[in-house]
Amino acid sequence: MKKIITPLIFLFAFSLSAQYACQDIKLASGFNKQSINNNAKSDSIDIFHYHINLDATKITSQSLIADTELKFASKIAGVSFMEIDLLKLNIDSIYCTWPISNYNYNDTLIRINFGNNLTVNDTQYMTIYYHGTPQGDATGWGGFHFASPYYYNLGVGFGADPHTYGRAWFPCFDNFVEKSTYSFAVKTEGGRKAYCNGVRTAFTHLGGDTLINYWYLTEPIPTYLASVAISDYEEINSTHNGMPVMLVARAGDTTKLKNSFTNMTQTYDAYVSHFGPYMWQKMGYALTTQGAMEHATSI
Repeated sequence: MKKIITPLIFLFAFSLSAQYACQDIKLASGFNKQSINNNAKSDSIDIFHYHINLDATKITSQSLIADTELKFASKIAGVSFMEIDLLKLNIDSIYCTWPISNYNYNDTLIRINFGNNLTVNDTQYMTIYYHGTPQGDATGWGGFHFASPYYYNLGVGFGADPHTYGRAWFPCFDNFVEKSTYSFAVKTEGGRKAYCNGVRTAFTHLGGDTLINYWYLTEPIPTYLASVAISDYEEINSTHNGMPVMLVARAGDTTKLKNSFTNMTQTYDAYVSHFGPYMWQKMGYALTTQGAMEHATSI
C-alpha cells in the first residue's frame, strides 16, 4: 500500500478546490459499467513487466499506433487461456512465445486460447499490436485526453468498473491487484516529447524533429498508475538529497510551475522523517489541463 500512497504526498501544489472537485466526481458520477472480472485473472497468471512501444507521431489526429509486450507466467497448472483488458482499440496481431490456437476480442476483453496449457512458473512473452483512438472516461475526467497541445492519460476512470483505466491505452490486467514494472518507448514529432514513469534511460533522434524517448520504472505498480504525457515540454531538473526532481511544463509556464513548488523539498523531508525513505526513482510532475492524478514518479 505504501507504494501507492507515497506519490500522493506531493500533491500539495494543487488547490484544495481541485481535489474536492475530484471527490465530487467520484461520488456523483453514478455510471454503471460492465464488470471485467478484474481480480480473478491475477490468481492464475502473473504479469511481471509491460513494455509499451507507442508511436505518437499522429497524436494530433487522436490516433495511436502501439504494441505492448507482456512478460508473464502461470501461477498454477492447467491454464488454457488468458483474458486481457483493452478498451475499444483495433488489434492488428498477437505474437506469443507460447503456442496460441486462436483469440477473440469484444472491444473490452481479448480472450487468448493457448494451443497447450501453460506450465507453472515458465516465463513467456506476448506482444499485442494495436491502433486506434483511446477512450476517455464517461465522466470526462479519466482516460486519454487530446487537449492540444497536451496529450496525456489519467489512469482512473471514475465512471468505469473497475476504476482502474490502464486498458484505455494498453492491453493489461486492469485491476488493483496486479503490480508490474514498466518500460516505455514513445515516438513523437513536432517538437513534442513524452514523459512517463520512472527515469529516462535514453532518447534517439530519427531525423528532423522525430525522436524516441525511453523510460524505465523499476518499482512494480498497478495499471492505473502507468502514465504518459506528451507536449512541447521544457524540463526543470534538480536533485534533493541525491533524489532526481523533474518538473515539466511548456516554456511559458515553467516559471509559474517552479514557483508553485517552493515548498517541495521541505515537504519531502518532513514525510521522510515521519514515514521513512522515499522508495521511487524520482520526483516528477507534468503539467496538463486536468490533474491531481498520482501516477508514480510522473504526477
